[in-house]
Amino acid sequence: DRNGLLTPSLAPVPASMQILDVSWDMYLEDFTAPLGQFGPYFGIEANQMITQPNFHVDVAGYFGVDAGTNNLVYQDSSGLVLTAAREPILDREWYNFRMRLNYATQRYSVFLNDVPVPFRIDPTGNAVLEQDFINRGPMNSPLVSLTDLTMATFEDPSSPATSSTAYFDNFMVVAVPEPSPILLLT
Repeated sequence: DRNGLLTPSLAPVPASMQILDVSWDMYLEDFTAPLGQFGPYFGIEANQMITQPNFHVDVAGYFGVDAGTNNLVYQDSSGLVLTAAREPILDREWYNFRMRLNYATQRYSVFLNDVPVPFRIDPTGNAVLEQDFINRGPMNSPLVSLTDLTMATFEDPSSPATSSTAYFDNFMVVAVPEPSPILLLT
């Protein structure tokens, strides 16, 4: 239900954490709209909200599902795009979604049920598993923190006219520990 949007505000998670995993479980109900119509989008938008000196929102990434086709989607600088995983997810089943935000590289990756989802296939046939953050900070500066996550939203003209329901559960934001060096003695 697009009227049930939730934007949890977070204490800014600093980039010193480097890598953050945002995960949630999602269950889609049956969708009713003309075949082939986009939307509604159900998923997460990861943001860095800046209030000073001027309010603006920098978007790190999107990951979710187009409920019109049940295809997985992400966003790049051109808008929402189907992932290279062309198998749609099923209605009335729980799935675990995860977005890994890497502030050191300014890139993100996505997972469904802990399996990496390729964004696209490159010209040589290899799966592309990382995507640049969607936009950068002021004056092209890197994003430095995760301040809020918007659930189940994308500003497209057709979604508000459609009806569908998604349930979100087990929502978590976790800092991924950096691997420590290993000393191997023989």
